[in-house]
Amino acid sequence: MGLGDVVIYMSLVALYIAMGAFGGTLRADLSVALLYAAALTILVVPPVAVSAWSAPAGSALLVLAVGVCGIIPALGDRYGSVRLGIGLITVYASGYYLTRAVNVWHIVIGSFVAFAIILVVRLLAAVPGPDAPLRASIARVLADPSRSSAEAAARMWLRGPARVWTGRILAGSVRYRAATWAFQERLARVHDDRARPVAEVLARTEVVAQRLAGIVRAPRPRPDAVHEALQMVDGLDVEDPTVHPSDRAVMHQAVSGLRDVVEASTTRDGTIVAGARAIRRAAARNAIRAALSLDSAYFRNALRAMLAVAVALVLVHVVDRPAFALPLLLGAYGVLQPTFQGSVRQARSRAAGVITGAVIAMVVVAFATPLAAGILAALALVIAFAYIASSIAVFMGSLVVALTVAVAPLVHEAPITYAVGYALAVVVGAVIATTVGFLSIPLDDPRRRRRVLSRAMHATGAALDGIGHSSPAQLQARILAALREQQNTVVAASGASGRNAEARAAEALAGLNLLGLAITLGIAPRSASVDSTLALIAGHLHRDADAPLADELVPESDSILDGVDQLLQSEYGRLHAAIQTHRATETP
Repeated sequence: MGLGDVVIYMSLVALYIAMGAFGGTLRADLSVALLYAAALTILVVPPVAVSAWSAPAGSALLVLAVGVCGIIPALGDRYGSVRLGIGLITVYASGYYLTRAVNVWHIVIGSFVAFAIILVVRLLAAVPGPDAPLRASIARVLADPSRSSAEAAARMWLRGPARVWTGRILAGSVRYRAATWAFQERLARVHDDRARPVAEVLARTEVVAQRLAGIVRAPRPRPDAVHEALQMVDGLDVEDPTVHPSDRAVMHQAVSGLRDVVEASTTRDGTIVAGARAIRRAAARNAIRAALSLDSAYFRNALRAMLAVAVALVLVHVVDRPAFALPLLLGAYGVLQPTFQGSVRQARSRAAGVITGAVIAMVVVAFATPLAAGILAALALVIAFAYIASSIAVFMGSLVVALTVAVAPLVHEAPITYAVGYALAVVVGAVIATTVGFLSIPLDDPRRRRRVLSRAMHATGAALDGIGHSSPAQLQARILAALREQQNTVVAASGASGRNAEARAAEALAGLNLLGLAITLGIAPRSASVDSTLALIAGHLHRDADAPLADELVPESDSILDGVDQLLQSEYGRLHAAIQTHRATETP
């Protein structure tokens, strides 16, 4: 008994784990898988196990688990899907148990079997190359002139494995790209006659960079391909005496970066950089500390989710219709979004999906033979899984069809009663969530989002200002405040019309905060050039978000900037572009 529920539950658990456990290197994905394993052990199993002897205690643990899930996105952009997966698994586990169609062991064993299946699949997927996603991301820096590619590659390298050779290639690629960006910014200020020789050299470097990108992507590059690339780099003329000295410095920097890429590709030193683990742990620790505050949007959203689930649980126990506990909890938890408008949109989609699904389910059970109904239920489940990430309405509607046919008999409900009750329970849960959202979430307003972005810029400027000028305790407080405001910008951007620009601004601020943390920990070296850049960036960030950031960060100079300086300027450039786009979208 309960086999249908267990199979569906295991399938959903596997699907939600797969959503978060793929997308990076094997090492990074295994760290996410470890988080899922810990969540299954600490957040999913205890509420179900405790409910076996005390329903109120089990409900309290479920509410607490939902709150913990709400803090997980603070760890970074990748963990948004992880939070969703763990949260839904937690709610599904308790919801299925409350239906009384499955027992505790069904939930426990089913959860870990589903986890083991996805873990094996991920290990098998890594056989061709555990580090292939990282190599591809770094190669993109050479092949793609956009600033976002450098930031994405740096983040992936930091997540691990942070090997010496990939770090050297990343640093060389960033040096090369920084030179091309610097020259592009100078084009508006110099005459065509001065720009032409530099542009010709940089055009030839693009050909070399594309060739090197292929070498970096390859698991084992051919020695003749590496040698040919080195000859191409050596053939670049950067000593033209007619070229302005500062322009010659740009050419030197570009070619030097490409030469570093070739040399690192030749040796491929697989030693792990010890400092990367330190900054990874410090960043995660600070991100969680920043989120554990009433000033954090993540913390406030976690409290809202806890309230919505608590109200739904009270209603479940008052009504005492176990068969509909799961849809009621799913409606309450799944509908609540960071913005009230987002919650309303989610409620409409879910309501439309379950109502349509209930109608289809009633038609199926009324006119289809048992064999045909079983086939249609299996097909509906496949459709639900296929659309889980792209259309919540299709997912919910298909799920209602599958559950009505496969699960209604197990919970001793007539199929038509189950279909109608399931749809009604989801709608009631959605009403609970939207009510909580209406009472506690500010309306999505461009002026409010602008204030949030402005606070994040000011806080980041204060943190960068404090490097080398504040006590460790003061600097730690500034870094935490900057991280918290940057997190709030991410939350405020969700569901906004200009969310792409605001999200890019938040990513750039996160990059500046991470670089500031690396400099503070001594992992990223400081220099006079870095200090000067930090001061310039901090000064610009102290201006309000409504004011346009300066196009130029550093005055024209003959000096060749180091890697940290280039990363700082790259993140500032991304922020500047995002702010300009944001202002354009906000203009009537």
